[in-house]
Amino acid sequence: MKKLIPYSIFVFLLLGLTLNLAAQGNAKITGTVLDAFTGEPLIGTNVAIQGTSMGTSTDLDGKYTLSNIPAGTQTIIFRYIGYKQIELADIQLNAGETLELDQEMFPEAIMGEEAVVTMQAKGQRAAINQQLASNAITNIVSSDKIRDVPDVNAAESIGRLPGVSLQRSGGEGERVVIRGLSPKYSVIQIDGVRMPGASGDRSVGLSTVSSEMLDGIELSKSLTADKDADAIGGIVNLRTRVAGEGFHFNVYGTGTYNNLHNTYGNYKLSGSVGNRFFDNKFGVLASGGIERVDRSADEFSAGYGRIIAETGSSLQTNSASLTERKRIRERANGSLVLDYKTDFMSLKFNNMYSQRKDNIEARTGAYLFSSSNYDYNISEDFPEESFQLHSLAAEFNIGNTVLDVDYSYSRSRAGNSSDRYHHEDRESLTSKIGGQDLIFAQPADLIKDYYDEVLDVTNAVVRWNEKENVTREDVSNTLNANWKIPYRLGGVSGFLTTGFRYKKKVRSSDQQTSWTYFHGGIGDGRMDMFYNNIYPDFLTEIDVGSSHGAGIPAVNFYDPDYDYGNFLDGRYNFSWATDLGYLQEVFDSTYRYVDGHPDLNLEDFHQLRGPQSYRNDYETTEQLMAGYVMAEIRIGRRIMLLPGIRIENIQTEYSSNFVVENLWDNFGLEAGYPVPVTANRENTNWFPSLNMKVDITDWMDVRGAYYK
Repeated sequence: MKKLIPYSIFVFLLLGLTLNLAAQGNAKITGTVLDAFTGEPLIGTNVAIQGTSMGTSTDLDGKYTLSNIPAGTQTIIFRYIGYKQIELADIQLNAGETLELDQEMFPEAIMGEEAVVTMQAKGQRAAINQQLASNAITNIVSSDKIRDVPDVNAAESIGRLPGVSLQRSGGEGERVVIRGLSPKYSVIQIDGVRMPGASGDRSVGLSTVSSEMLDGIELSKSLTADKDADAIGGIVNLRTRVAGEGFHFNVYGTGTYNNLHNTYGNYKLSGSVGNRFFDNKFGVLASGGIERVDRSADEFSAGYGRIIAETGSSLQTNSASLTERKRIRERANGSLVLDYKTDFMSLKFNNMYSQRKDNIEARTGAYLFSSSNYDYNISEDFPEESFQLHSLAAEFNIGNTVLDVDYSYSRSRAGNSSDRYHHEDRESLTSKIGGQDLIFAQPADLIKDYYDEVLDVTNAVVRWNEKENVTREDVSNTLNANWKIPYRLGGVSGFLTTGFRYKKKVRSSDQQTSWTYFHGGIGDGRMDMFYNNIYPDFLTEIDVGSSHGAGIPAVNFYDPDYDYGNFLDGRYNFSWATDLGYLQEVFDSTYRYVDGHPDLNLEDFHQLRGPQSYRNDYETTEQLMAGYVMAEIRIGRRIMLLPGIRIENIQTEYSSNFVVENLWDNFGLEAGYPVPVTANRENTNWFPSLNMKVDITDWMDVRGAYYK
């Protein structure tokens, strides 16, 4: 932290010198660039002074500012791909003058031998110009593209960009993989505010964010000094919409049919309403939506191993699994954006909430070929994720400089409540599958030849029930400030930018896992509790002629009416099914009986699993202080360098549990464990960076980047 003090003094002394240099005998031009036909702003238009290295690009509102222009007669050039270039000659500028210069631009027709193309696709053209205007290696998804081809969530929209792939959940994109790096190495932002992630590895799930709330997406594949240094993979910035001129509202609704389960209950409803007031200075935009969709799936997977012998190696089929996964996904989101704009300042107050809930029922038949066994698992899960954001951003035009300050509060929460039942069949296959039969074998053939005709529910037992509750939360408070100052030294011009960031993050995880199992002597006692006290009519293993000796016969829960449908188009036949509702009723009523009995202890019957419950519990507090300085250096019209240096100080306090497992203990831990532990750590690091851009033509450039 002490290193930041002399750094700050140096930066502000440098700023004072730069301000003095920038204020002497120069002029300033501001304005807005619009489409001549539609009146819409042209984002990323290049505005330059002919014969100098001075230039800038229009912002999201089509506005631009050129500062430190030498007094005298100048020629102003406006360039935008797909539009006619405009040159305004003999513009007289006086020292200290601020000239308002708005400009309309006209689309340019491109003549071919056999066809005339009047304009490129609007959204694609806007994205290309923004990419060309960026100083870093950047890809853009424009607002028009998002609206023209709506996606189910923000992750799917990002997946359109080159170098991006998606990790999926229930068929939907959830996490972003940039350049092949794990999602935990990428940063996701909303209007420059970092989204907290509630997963175990800091990655951020985007399935909660609806694409209808977005006005554009920016993907930066190279780092500059003003960005967090841990964004090794890249930075995705989701831009939210603000109110346009005049009163606007829209309502969107769809309904879909699910062929897998023959259901019509899928729907999506969204809408927004907005207007601007007080001569368009103040805007209000409210939006929201709800969605319900069936993301069910029939799944197949297989496991293989390599057999190495003197005669060579061969591939052995060890196992296969069939899973029927019924997944109903519900999503809700809402946002309220207030903004205020004047020539001196702009304010944006963004409020957003998104939530996703799943209801999953899964049935898995696991064929263990190498041991000639069969396992059947049935479970119910209720995963949910939510994200909340409140941010206030202010931008001030102070002379020729721009100062922006923002504060944000964000909260991300993820959790799951699960109930799992494990069945085992060790008796249906009376003879082992030969090792030679497994070599280069098709799983479907093994299932058909060895399992389909012999699997019998009377040979299976319910071996254990596991219940688990997991909650993870990430709460962040962030303060940022950035100061952008133009300069001109001879034929070199650009901007000097400096700023700082303070962030406090509190992250916690709580997991509780408990189970009832029936193997061993303690298992016999638990089965007696079911039989003798709650369900005396249950069939025992003796009744069904089984000698498994490790659970309640599954025939007590058999559901003869359950229909798997045309599973995987009839290529595989699922075996028997048990009734999930009845399993839950029986086990939960038994737990209530034990809990209410004065001579019994529920913790001895349905036991906490120590390793799972304690090693994943933690709370960490992280404080980040960062400062940076970087300079945009334009040499002539076509060369741009962007060197920078960043310093980060991170202080972390981490509290968790130290555990030592004991597989032979009912609790699963050695005596005396868990032991609470707390660790503190502080790191200070410097991060240099350099971005370079060379414009070959008006529509092609070469870029490079180095950063640490």
